[in-house]
Amino acid sequence: QPLNEILTHPVTQPLELKEDLQPQSENTSVVSIQPVPLSSPTERDIQDEPAFDCLIIRAGEFRLGIPMTALGTIHTADRKPTPVPGQVPWILGSWPHDGRTMQVIDCLKLVMPERQTPMDIEETGFYLQLGDSIWLLACDEVFEPVHTEHTDVRWRANRKDRPWMAGIHKTEMCVVLDVAGLLGLTGSGAGI
Repeated sequence: QPLNEILTHPVTQPLELKEDLQPQSENTSVVSIQPVPLSSPTERDIQDEPAFDCLIIRAGEFRLGIPMTALGTIHTADRKPTPVPGQVPWILGSWPHDGRTMQVIDCLKLVMPERQTPMDIEETGFYLQLGDSIWLLACDEVFEPVHTEHTDVRWRANRKDRPWMAGIHKTEMCVVLDVAGLLGLTGSGAGI
């Protein structure tokens, strides 16, 4: 089944964010990006869990699910990232937060390097921190988390060709991301 068919599905129920999300320092600094180890921000593979909460997001025209245990902070995109010349095409730019220089990822460009059109940074509404890493996943909308039983996902047995794809959420009809696999792509500087 083509990836475009797997990822496309209408979305419902936007997530309402709490008022405690405040802008951070306006100072921007540029640092070089170091490879990220191929370890998960959570010590266990989500496929081993009997149940988990899955945050549904929309990035461009695609819906994706991310296990809540693999996420750090959810930031509103009230400040746009600063583009850095010479970066790989899937990095939208640098974004300062709590004294760290975070890197904002165009998730769709990272997992589908053949994609010609990058995400529209003006449409981006949220940045999702992957674990405690410097990587922020840009997305347009964030929806309510969905309680997910192990049997609600059609798990992939072999993740070598698409290490970022843990499986397909059967009821939400979206890809469930393997955050460790996604972080592995950032560390290698390559797509799939």
